[in-house]
Amino acid sequence: MAFSARPLARVSIACAAAALALSSCSGKGSTEGPRTPTPSASASASESAEATPAPGEWTLEDLKVGAKVPKEDLERLFPKWDCLNNGV
Repeated sequence: MAFSARPLARVSIACAAAALALSSCSGKGSTEGPRTPTPSASASASESAEATPAPGEWTLEDLKVGAKVPKEDLERLFPKWDCLNNGV
């Protein structure tokens, strides 16, 4: 099988263009210093500073990822299922 010079040249030009485009996006030549935090990062810090409910006052709306919920509130909000005694 013989290769034609024209398609091979097109493929090599396309590969060279792709390599040039990728190398320009690598950021190695960037002299930009460290970035300042985004507003969303500072907003999440202020949300964690919110007051948490007292034990016995937690509701489902108060639950957030990472919240330290007292055990008695967890047991009240999510009661155990008694499947074995119900014949299920």
